[in-house]
Parts: sequence; C-alpha cells; structure tokens
Amino acid sequence: MKLNSNYDLISAQPNPGAYAALWISDVLAQEAATAIDAGTGVTTPDSQGTPQPGTIVPGMVVTLNANGYWGLATSPDLAAALPIPTGLVHGGDDDFDGAYLGKLVVLAGVLECLTDQFNGVTFPPGAPLVVNAGKFEAKTNPVSALQVVGYVGNRGLQNGILHVMFGLRG
Repeated sequence: MKLNSNYDLISAQPNPGAYAALWISDVLAQEAATAIDAGTGVTTPDSQGTPQPGTIVPGMVVTLNANGYWGLATSPDLAAALPIPTGLVHGGDDDFDGAYLGKLVVLAGVLECLTDQFNGVTFPPGAPLVVNAGKFEAKTNPVSALQVVGYVGNRGLQNGILHVMFGLRG
C-alpha cells in the first residue's frame, strides 16, 4: 500500500485547492465494484483483515464509465466520438480509506497540480495534454482530434514530476 506520492494540488485560488469542485462521491471505482461482486480484490479484507488496496492513485484522470463507476480515462478521438467528462483523482483507492470504501475523491474543473502519473519524456510548457489509461501524455500530433484535458504548466517536467494545468480547454 503506497502511503506517499508525488501528487500535489498547487492552485492557490480561491482557497488552497482549486477552482475545481470537489466530488466526494458515492460512486465506486470500477475495480472496487468488480472486486465486491467477485468477493475478492480491492476493498475485500486480506488474511489480516486489512482491505486490499486498488491501483487508482492521486494525480490520475478518471471518467464515469457506461456502468456508472469511476474508470481510468482515455481521451476519445473527437472526430468519431463525443467528449467525455474528466476529473482528477485527489484521493484514490490505493490508501487505507480508499481501499476500505472503494470510492474516490475527484476534482472536476480548472486546477493546477504536480503529478508523477504520466507517460512520455518530453513535456514543454504550454503543450496540450491528452490522457491514456488515466495517465497524462503530450499531444504530439497537431491534426489529431484527441480530446485535450489540460496543458503543461510553466514548470514543465522536472525530476519526474509533471506540472499540469488541468481542465483548460483549447
């Protein structure tokens, strides 16, 4: 169970936090719902009685899936599909309370954060970001119709930590 992370919410307005809405929802993570139905996995107790942790960590991007549960988001191709609502995980199912409940704390709206949840090595400040399986990726093809979920912040990528301006649309 991961007890620390490289995720940090750094927006300063209107309060320490973000302009984003905080969703402390009754919606389960898909992996928790599946495990509860199966009687094993995320949220179910191990041999010591400790709930088993999930894999959704702070700094990942999620969306509500067709089953009504939180799932890892992947930017759709807007030439062939409608945009999806996305949120940034502030509290995942990887820690004790998230593993016990199987529920996520999700931020929706405009915010800035630092995260280690990304794929790739080149993230110049101002570059558009898409998401793949919950992780940020730079949008490298200008004619691509993938849904942009934010932009690289002025700090860019430093020491394995990506500065993200989430929720901004181009």
